[in-house]
Amino acid sequence: MIKIMLSRPKLIIGIVILSSLVAAMEGVGITALVPLLQGSFGSLAQGLPFPFNQIIIWMTGIPLQRKLIIVAALLLSCTIFRNIFLFWNAELSVRLRGHIIKTYRMRCMDRLLSTGMAYLNKKKGVDFQIIISEYMESSLGDMIDYIFAIQPQIFSLALLVLFLFSLSFKFTLISFAFLAVSMIIMGVIVRQNEVRGLRFLDAKHQFGQILFDVIFGMKLVRMFGREQQMRGRFEEAVDELNKRSGRMFIWSVMMGSIFEIIAVIILTSLLFVSALVIKDVSGLGTLFIFMLIWSRMIPPVKSINLLKGSIVSYLPALKEVERFLQESHEATVVSGTELFRGFQDRIEFRDVHFRYSSDISPVLNGISFTIKKGTRVGIVGASGSGKSTIVETLLRFYDPQGGTIKVDNRELKDFDVVSWRKAIGLVSQDIFLFHDTVGANIAFPDPKATQETVEKAARRAYVHEFIVSLPFGYDTRIGDRGVLLSAGQRQRIAIARAILNEPEILIFDEATSALDTESEQIVQQAIEEISKGKTVISIAHRLSTIANSDMIIVIDKGRIIESGTPKELLNMDGIYKKFFELQSINF
Repeated sequence: MIKIMLSRPKLIIGIVILSSLVAAMEGVGITALVPLLQGSFGSLAQGLPFPFNQIIIWMTGIPLQRKLIIVAALLLSCTIFRNIFLFWNAELSVRLRGHIIKTYRMRCMDRLLSTGMAYLNKKKGVDFQIIISEYMESSLGDMIDYIFAIQPQIFSLALLVLFLFSLSFKFTLISFAFLAVSMIIMGVIVRQNEVRGLRFLDAKHQFGQILFDVIFGMKLVRMFGREQQMRGRFEEAVDELNKRSGRMFIWSVMMGSIFEIIAVIILTSLLFVSALVIKDVSGLGTLFIFMLIWSRMIPPVKSINLLKGSIVSYLPALKEVERFLQESHEATVVSGTELFRGFQDRIEFRDVHFRYSSDISPVLNGISFTIKKGTRVGIVGASGSGKSTIVETLLRFYDPQGGTIKVDNRELKDFDVVSWRKAIGLVSQDIFLFHDTVGANIAFPDPKATQETVEKAARRAYVHEFIVSLPFGYDTRIGDRGVLLSAGQRQRIAIARAILNEPEILIFDEATSALDTESEQIVQQAIEEISKGKTVISIAHRLSTIANSDMIIVIDKGRIIESGTPKELLNMDGIYKKFFELQSINF
C-alpha cells in the first residue's frame, strides 16, 4: 500500500503540509491561553520556556480587556484556520484513498481476468465478489479512513510532546511511564482483535454464500417449498455476523474507555507528585499548562490506540486479498506471441493427457484425433467421459499436462490466445447472458459492431423476429442471466453472439440438450444455417443433432474407443450403436 501511496507524491506532500499547519494552529491555540494565567499565578515569563515566555512578554502591559479580545481573536482564528486545513486535508485524503482502492481493485480484476480456469473452479463465486467489493470498501477503505483521520492528530501530538518536554522533562518521563503501561494493556487487547477479525471474516463469508444461494437458487427453493428453511439459515447467518461485528465494536469502545481511565490516572498522579514537589504559587502555572497540554493529547492518543485495534481486525481481510493476488498467479495460462491469422488445414490432438488437479483421476488419457478444415465432427460419450474437456483444452481454458494440440502443424500454445479464440464461435448448454439489452449481448464479442451486423447475426440465428417483437426491440433488457427469456430464446441469442464476427470454427457443446422438441428444431435449423462452410465440432447426447457429421468420435473414460462416419459406427456394433438403439427406443 505504501508503494501505491508514493505513486501520488503531490497528494502526499499536500497532506503532510496541511497536517503540519493543523498542528501549528493547535500549538498557537494553546499558547494563546498562557497570558491569561499571568494574573492568577504571578509572573510566569521567567519560569516558562519558549514559546510560552515570548507571548507573555509580548502581552505584558496590555490592559486585561484588550488582552481578552486578542486571545479570543487568536482562538477563533486558529479554530477557523485549523478546520479549513482539516477540510482541505480530508479532500486530498479522499483522492488518495480512491487511488489506493482503485489500484487494488484493478489488480484484483486483472488477476481475475487472467487467471486460469482451474483456480477459478476451485473457489466459490461469492468469494471473489466479497474480496473485490466488500473487502476493499469495508476493510481497506475503512482502514485508510482511520489512518487519514488521525494523521493530522499525529502531527499535533508530536508538537504537544515537544511542549511537554520543554515545560518539565521529569513530569513528561513520569507521564510516559504510565503511558507505557497502558500500551502494554492495549497490546493484549489488540492481539485478541485479530482473532475476532478472523471470526468476523468467516461469518461474513457464510452470510454472503447463503445470500448468493438464495438469489441464484430461488426457483429450486420455491420448487421444494424450502423458503422457511432458507430463511432460517439466513437468519442464523445474520445473527452470527451481528454477534461477531458487535464483539469487535464493543472491544473497540472498551479500548477507548480503558485508555481514557489510564489517562485520567496519569493526570491525578501528576497532581499527587506536584503536591510534593511544588513549593510556591509560580510553579502552579507550569503545572496548569502541562496538564492542559496533556489533556489535549488524550484524544489523538486514544484515536491511535483505536486505530491499532481496527487495523489488526482488518488484517485478515487484507491478507485474503493478498492471498488471492498471489495464489491465482500460478494458474495463469500463458499466451503465445504469434497472431492467429486463419485456419488453413487441420487441428490435431496428439496423445493429449489432462487432469483438473493432482488429487483426482485423469480426464483425458492419450486422446489423438484430427479435424480437417470444413468438416463436421461429432463427439459423444457418457457424462464425465471427457467430451467438454476436449473443447476446453482446444479453447485453451486449460493446457494439457501431456501431449500436444496442433493447428496447421503449429503448437497451439505458440498462438496469441485472444486471436485464436476470436476464430472460434462457442455455444454451450450453460448459456450466460449479461443483465443488459439484447443488442448489447449479441454485440459483446465486438463492442464496435454496427446495428446492421447485429441484426444480420440475429437473422441467421432465427431470433430477429422475436427480438423486434419485444417492447423495445434490440434495446430491451433481458434480466439477470437472461431470466426474462425462454431457454430456446437464450440459446438463439447465444448463437447470434457466437457468429457475430464470422468465426471459422464453430463449437456446439450440448447446445440443444436442455430444450424442448419445438425449440430444439428451431435451434437446430439455426445451427444448420450457420454451419455451412465452417469447421464444426459438436458435443451431444442426442445423436440426431450430429447425424450429418463427417466423423463421430466416441469417448469413454477419457479414451477414444470408436471413430468413423455415422454409417461406419452403426456397422461396428459398438457403443455408438447401443446409444443409437437406446435413443431410438426412447423416441
